[in-house]
Amino acid sequence: MKEELMKMQIKLVRRFIAKGKEIEDYSEGQIREINNMPCKVLDGQTGEEVYRKR
Repeated sequence: MKEELMKMQIKLVRRFIAKGKEIEDYSEGQIREINNMPCKVLDGQTGEEVYRKR
């Protein structure tokens, strides 16, 4: 489950940061904002919310 969650988070980040762009070009705050977006696959929860419930 943890690996699947990580893959989903990477996929979500890549929706906003195109391949070929360096993630380092974005601030930690910008990355956190993307990571904390609710996901339909997670029933409207963020990855962090799901992880903390485990």
